[in-house]
Amino acid sequence: MVLVLKKYYLYFIAIILVIIIIYIIKGKEKKTIVQYTAQSKPIKPLKDWLITSPYGVRAAGFHNGIDLQAPMSTPVLAPIDGVVSWTDSDAGGMQLLLINGEVRLGFAHLSSRQAAHGSTVKQGDIIAHTGNSGTHTSGPHLHYTYSVNGIKQDPQTFHA
Repeated sequence: MVLVLKKYYLYFIAIILVIIIIYIIKGKEKKTIVQYTAQSKPIKPLKDWLITSPYGVRAAGFHNGIDLQAPMSTPVLAPIDGVVSWTDSDAGGMQLLLINGEVRLGFAHLSSRQAAHGSTVKQGDIIAHTGNSGTHTSGPHLHYTYSVNGIKQDPQTFHA
């Protein structure tokens, strides 16, 4: 009986040690994304904020963001701290996606990107410049999208 108890005691000690090691390893992992919180007030991506096409239903279908009028090559600022998780050029022109936790901010029709894929940016950093790239554009502007947990929302609510 004593041998059986000692055997279970050793198993118990081994399990506790494994849990402690996992806890130590997890605690040392780097967190590269600063979680967005309601206390950190986002800034607007453009200094001048003039919406030329709002979020929602319009004649050509559903518009998943807002279009902000801006002269060609106007600096686009990071509204929050985050990581540039994606950059691309396709029908939406030159694009960039900024992620912070569950918040995703998209920027399209750019003339240039200043922040590279995988880079960490701080609020207020210049991440791109406005342009007229892609199809279906009506002159230089910024197409700006906002989503939380993968659900698109009106970017104006993020800046309210």
